[in-house]
Amino acid sequence: MKVSAYSGSGAIFSSEMVTNDIFKYASVRTVLKSSPVGGVVEGNFFYLNDNQEIDWEILTSTTLQPSAEVPAGIWATNQALVPGQPSTHTTVPFTFDPSQDYHEYRIDVSDAYFGKSA
Repeated sequence: MKVSAYSGSGAIFSSEMVTNDIFKYASVRTVLKSSPVGGVVEGNFFYLNDNQEIDWEILTSTTLQPSAEVPAGIWATNQALVPGQPSTHTTVPFTFDPSQDYHEYRIDVSDAYFGKSA
């Protein structure tokens, strides 16, 4: 799938793959050149429900410089597997400008991560 960068006006395009299959292992990769337009959210994620989500997100207005509320970098989040428990998250600072070239962002998952076997 290929989605072109947002130009700053007009429609905003996205891409999604959906399956009900159960996988024991997965590797989801996104190759993207981040948009130079501020305020765009870009990402790569697994989502089943509010307690089974893993994602990497880039907010282009805070890619390299933080705002008062949002640190600079790419956000990595694992939602809590148990309702009411805290999620785990961190922000990883970029050592490069992600809008200057294409980069691969990847999430690898195994049954060991979820503590169960398929």
